[in-house]
Amino acid sequence: MLVASLFQAFLLRREKCEVNIKDVKAGEKFLVYETPKINIKIDKCKNFKEAIFSSFVKVEEIKKARDKVSISAKLLFNSSGEYDIISGNIFQSSIFDVFRLEKSFERELAIKVLPQTLVWIVRGLRLLGLASSGKTSYFEVTYLGEGIALIPNVRSGEYIRNRFFEPGDVPKRIDWKSSMKNLRLIIREYGENPHGSVMLLVDYTCAGLRNCDLLASSILSISQLIYEEGINDIQLYENDSSKVMRFDSPLKLLGYLTGKILEKKIVPVEDMKLHEYVYPLTLQELYEILSRFYKGSLLIDEKGEKLSSSSDTAIFVSNIFHDPSRILDLISRIKRYNAVVITPDSPWKDEVDIEDAYRIFTSYSLAKKKIEKLGVKVISWKGLEK
Repeated sequence: MLVASLFQAFLLRREKCEVNIKDVKAGEKFLVYETPKINIKIDKCKNFKEAIFSSFVKVEEIKKARDKVSISAKLLFNSSGEYDIISGNIFQSSIFDVFRLEKSFERELAIKVLPQTLVWIVRGLRLLGLASSGKTSYFEVTYLGEGIALIPNVRSGEYIRNRFFEPGDVPKRIDWKSSMKNLRLIIREYGENPHGSVMLLVDYTCAGLRNCDLLASSILSISQLIYEEGINDIQLYENDSSKVMRFDSPLKLLGYLTGKILEKKIVPVEDMKLHEYVYPLTLQELYEILSRFYKGSLLIDEKGEKLSSSSDTAIFVSNIFHDPSRILDLISRIKRYNAVVITPDSPWKDEVDIEDAYRIFTSYSLAKKKIEKLGVKVISWKGLEK
């Protein structure tokens, strides 16, 4: 038996398994949250035992017939970028599984994965009347996903009923659980109905393609929510400059933050191929047009000392593991304003080195616990999902 197994292993080693990728064409584009299906065909591969593929390939079903193998799988992208090849290892076994042979392979994939920030940029520019028609329909966002769960529900007075959100309603009355189920904003109506305002704090610090994409998309998502709900009293604090600004129109805020995300290149502009979805403008022309939307907005303070005491809700978008001492100090100042912190989900997933990933995981977990001990809700932003 041993001799027969050895001889068969020798024959198998001389044969070459043929691997082909079906259903995905070179040059295709996908958004990072999409999960395209692929079919992997392995021919002339006798005694196939198993196969291991690139980390972004999730095998769903394997069918074997003699020396042919058909593998159904889907692609799970961690971040945007070029996905040029699929690599892996095929294992074959001899009689009674005495010997196992490992054969490595690489096949061209050559697809482009676009950041989800592109969806929110295009959507924002369409709201501002700057994005072209046509291809933008591919990136249509018909719901805000987790974006609609960013303002906390603060109750006061006696509860009366639930009803659909109407222009002029106060955001802090939104019942987010019901809203998520109905994909429409639902208001919890109380006997008292004070006018509200929003304090938005943003920290542009990020690291890694996935982390920066989630940070940029969360900032754009909340700015578009504020625009669509018609909130007209907004105070903006920028953590990197400590600058405080007041906007009397959500359109101004939307124009300002859209321009800021592009200007700071949190997600590289070249990765987004904006020229395919926006009227033919240079980036400088686009910045100048966006600046007109927020022209005249009031600069309150350049040192961040005059955060408003009149805001009903405070929303802080930040990577909480970057400079946690400063972030915690800022959160302690705003926690009395029904504060909520929005932070990119699982920031350690950008790291290749397991020690670096664990370090970020630990910092993130400790900061999250500390913030929650201050009585502030922390929402992990996962972005759009297919």
